[in-house]
Amino acid sequence: MVFVHARKETVNTAKKLKEQAIEEGMTTFFEPTDHPKCGLYRRELSTSRNKEMKELFDAGFGIHHAGMLRSDRSMMERMFEDQAIKVWLVPCKVVGADEVGSLLYFDFGLGCKFARTCCCDQGNSGV
Repeated sequence: MVFVHARKETVNTAKKLKEQAIEEGMTTFFEPTDHPKCGLYRRELSTSRNKEMKELFDAGFGIHHAGMLRSDRSMMERMFEDQAIKVWLVPCKVVGADEVGSLLYFDFGLGCKFARTCCCDQGNSGV
């Protein structure tokens, strides 16, 4: 789970992380193609009008913010819970992280330069 400062940054940051994965040759680590429910989720996504959500799913990324339809947010929640998406970007306020005021650290499990930091209380997605 990656925390960003504002809801508009969920898509922007997801796209940046996706591009970094491509540049570093790490796309297969994130792709959901091996997940048993991948086909089911792709069919569900076809009913959504959210083109960013569809595009990011194929790369293993998910987004969640108040500007999305409730049905799309629920779908993203299920996908993350089922681990069909590997990286889920949410505004800090979704989980109250903006009140913590601490430096958040995430690591994609690669143990390399792909790890980034995020400081929500300063309005910086850290990417």
